[in-house]
Amino acid sequence: MVSAPAGPGKRALPSLLAGLCAFVFYLAVLPATPGVGDSAELTLALALAGVTHPTGYPLYILLGHPFVKALRALGLPWAAAANLWSAAGAAVAVVFLVRFGQTLVARGAPGRWAAVVAPAVLIGIHPLWIFAATQAEVYSWWYAWIAGAAWFTAARLEAPVAPDARGSALRAGAAWGAVAGLGLAHHILAVAFVLPLTAAWIAVTARSGRQLGGFVAGMALGAAIPLFSYSLVAWRAFHPAVIQWPVEPTWSGVWAHLRGAAYGRYLGGFAPNAGQVRMLDVMIAPFLPLVALTGLWALRAAPALRPTLIALLAGVTLLAAFVFRYGVPDPAMYLVPALMVGSLAAVPALAWLARRASARAAVLVLAAVAIADGAWGLRHALEERRRLDRADALIRAAWREIPFDQGVVLWRDDHCSRLQVLRWLEGSRPGLLPENPNMLAWGPRRRAFIERVGIDPLEGLELSNPAYLDSIAGNIRRRSRFPVIEFPEVLDRVRASAVR
Repeated sequence: MVSAPAGPGKRALPSLLAGLCAFVFYLAVLPATPGVGDSAELTLALALAGVTHPTGYPLYILLGHPFVKALRALGLPWAAAANLWSAAGAAVAVVFLVRFGQTLVARGAPGRWAAVVAPAVLIGIHPLWIFAATQAEVYSWWYAWIAGAAWFTAARLEAPVAPDARGSALRAGAAWGAVAGLGLAHHILAVAFVLPLTAAWIAVTARSGRQLGGFVAGMALGAAIPLFSYSLVAWRAFHPAVIQWPVEPTWSGVWAHLRGAAYGRYLGGFAPNAGQVRMLDVMIAPFLPLVALTGLWALRAAPALRPTLIALLAGVTLLAAFVFRYGVPDPAMYLVPALMVGSLAAVPALAWLARRASARAAVLVLAAVAIADGAWGLRHALEERRRLDRADALIRAAWREIPFDQGVVLWRDDHCSRLQVLRWLEGSRPGLLPENPNMLAWGPRRRAFIERVGIDPLEGLELSNPAYLDSIAGNIRRRSRFPVIEFPEVLDRVRASAVR
C-alpha cells in the first residue's frame, strides 16, 4: 500500500492545506486568556525565555520564545500569543498526519483521499486535541513530533532496501538520530516511541546489509544537536529569568531538574482527579478499542509499513504502562497518542468501504463522522473558552481589589502564575509581589524573595512540618512592614459580590 513516487511539492501540498485549515479552526476557538494548569507558567517561560517545571522543555522554549515575542510585537496579548504557539504545533501535527496517511494508501486506490486524511480529521477535532491546540501547553508539539516521526520512519523504511539505496548507514543513522533527538529535547515521554521506532530502524538496517555500527554512530551524532538545547536549563539555573521555575544554581540541581527528580513521588500509582476521571471515561476509554483494530491491521499490512505500525503500537503500550503507574492528577493528555494510533484504523476501514461500495460512500461516511466529532469538539472548545474568560475576569477583578499598592500577595496554587503574568508581563500593579508559598521552599525562589522584600519568609518556621505553609503570611507580617494578603480571600469576596 506504499504510494508511488511523486514530486515533493505535489505530495506536500494537500498536507499543507490541511494544516492551514486546522490552524484557522484552532484560531477561531482560541482563548485570549491563560488556560488551566501550567498554561500561565508556560506563558511566562515563552515570554521570558525562562525555565519551566521539570524537565524544562528547552526546545519548546527556544523555538516558541521568538514566535511569541513576534506576535506580541504585532499587538497580541501575551496569553493569546502563547496559546497560538500550541495552535501552530497542532497544525503541524495535522500536516504530518496527512503525510503519514499518504504513505499508508496506494496512489490510485479507490477513495484514497478519504482514507489519507481520515486520521488527521478525526483526531484533529477531538475535544482533548482542541484543548491541547488552544492553550499554552507542551502537548501539541509532542503530538506533532509523534506524527512526524511516524511519517519519516514509514517513508524511509522501504523494504526490501538495497544496502546503499538510501546512502550510507552513517547518514541514515544521523537522520533518524536528529528526529529522535528532537522528540527527547521536547518531551521526555517521547522515549516511549523513540525506543520501538529505533528498533524498527535497526531491524531494517540490519536486513538491508548496512553496517549497524555506522548507523548507531550516526544516530548518536544526529541526536546530540537537538539534545544540546538542554543547555538552556543549565544557563538559566545560573542566569535566571525574572520569574521562572526555581532551579538550584548547581550542577546537581540542573541534573535533578533534567531528570524530573521532583516528580519521583508520583511514581507507582494512578490518581486522576474527578474531572480527569470524567475525561478518561468519556473522551479516552470509548476509543481505545480502535487501537486494537489498528493492531489487527498492522499484522496484515504491507511489509514496508509493518515495522512502523508495530513500533507505534509498541510505543502506545509503553506509554500507557508508564501513565497508569504515574499518579499525577491530570494524566488524560498523556493518552492522546493512543487516540492518534487508534485513528489509523480509519484508513483500512475507509479503503475497504471504497472498494466494496464506492469512493463517494467512503467520503460520506467520513464526513458524517467528522461532523459529529467536530460538533462535539467545537461545543467543548467554546464552553472551555467561556469558562476561561470568566475565570480570567474574576482573577483580574480580585487583583484590582487588593487594598494596597505595595506588598505581598500569596496564592498557594499553581494558578499563582496568572498573577505573575499580570505583574511581570502586563506591568499591572508593579508594587505587588505575587508568590506561591509552595515555591518558597525552593532555595532560588526563597533567595529571590529575600532580595526583593528584605526578609526571609521562612525564618523561624518548622519546615519539617508541612503546616508551616499556613504560617508564611503571618511570619512575613511579623518580620516586615510589608502588607500581606492571601489571594483566595480576595477571590472569595469578589465572587460573593458578583453573586449579590
